[in-house]
Amino acid sequence: MGSRPDKHRNRGFTLIELLTVITIIAILVAFVVGAGRYAKLKSLEGLAKANMQHIANALTEYQLHTARYPDTLSDTNFVAVYASKIPKNVRMDPATKVPIDPWRNPYVYTVHASKLSYTLYCRGRLPALTETSDDLVMGK
Repeated sequence: MGSRPDKHRNRGFTLIELLTVITIIAILVAFVVGAGRYAKLKSLEGLAKANMQHIANALTEYQLHTARYPDTLSDTNFVAVYASKIPKNVRMDPATKVPIDPWRNPYVYTVHASKLSYTLYCRGRLPALTETSDDLVMGK
């Protein structure tokens, strides 16, 4: 009997070749998605730091005029005069008039007993009741 030519073997890709290509594409997509998430996180952290600086500037101006810092960020005198100095891109909670961070959590403001210094926290993307490694802290 004569042998037939192997026309059918060279017609397409093998299953192993297809799985290898799919695996390589999946790995590349995972790298791109991971890099995108990291970039978004860093941009939100930068925005939160900038917002905190704007709030700190308003607090300092309040302190220069009143010789003390406000008790809370929703203090009537602070909101009436100095909150308007905070740029419009800093979101405010409509109910409490307290600035909120890019993750939609309120900034945590504590004034120290002397009323001459404060600490301003941003709880970050993973808000917790206690301080964590992703918190942003600013104080005077």
